[in-house]
Amino acid sequence: MSSVAAAQAAAEKAGAAQSGATKDERAKTMLEVRDLSSGYGEVQILWDVSLDVRQGEVVALIGANGAGKSTILNSLSGLVPIASGTAVFGTLDLTSAKPSTIVARGLVQVPEGREILGRQTVLENLELATWSRRDRAAARREVEAMMGRFPILGERRALRASALSGGERQLLAIARGLLARPKLLLLDEPSLGLAPQMVDEVFAAIEEIHRDGTTILLVEQNALRALEIADRAYVLETGQIQLTGGGQDLLHNPAVRQAYLGG
Repeated sequence: MSSVAAAQAAAEKAGAAQSGATKDERAKTMLEVRDLSSGYGEVQILWDVSLDVRQGEVVALIGANGAGKSTILNSLSGLVPIASGTAVFGTLDLTSAKPSTIVARGLVQVPEGREILGRQTVLENLELATWSRRDRAAARREVEAMMGRFPILGERRALRASALSGGERQLLAIARGLLARPKLLLLDEPSLGLAPQMVDEVFAAIEEIHRDGTTILLVEQNALRALEIADRAYVLETGQIQLTGGGQDLLHNPAVRQAYLGG
């Protein structure tokens, strides 16, 4: 048994908060995943994963590199086929929905690696995020408002995205995701590879987005920073959920601290 799994008994109270949610809490559930298994071709990565995200929460997924965290997000986004289990966002069955439908319904992923268009300017990257809008004038206003929200993007509006720093590219990726008007924002490793100062800026942006009312499912290797802002969290090991509880509960859990926080 892993060290984290051994701590499950100590987190019984926190875990029960999920399974024993009140009727009112269950009514506010935005995303419900039950016994989800998926992978790439014949290689299975996830095994019977179950999790919930309720409206207004920040929920963190933490675990070692290769644990399957990104595969969960890619499965929910329709990018990786779900082999078995259920995943429901609102009334949308994610096991059969097309990625375009999933985004249109408000489940939006900002992927690991940012995936911005390096040859295009900052402004063009943001404008492309609104290309499907019929009201172009309103779309332009939203783009301008987004550059006001992230002033560094406004300052760099005419600069090619490839010339941005890693942190600036991450803010651009988040801004593009927000322009898709998410009800639930999936963030995949937003601090990966960033200098400490930019990690602070990215997490400050995430907290502001949450305060403004966006629900967030956060995949993050920086377990300390993720748990500090999470309402609840799940610990993933080798494709399986091993532990769940409140963010602060897991932050102070000895086994979690030993495995992911350097003791």
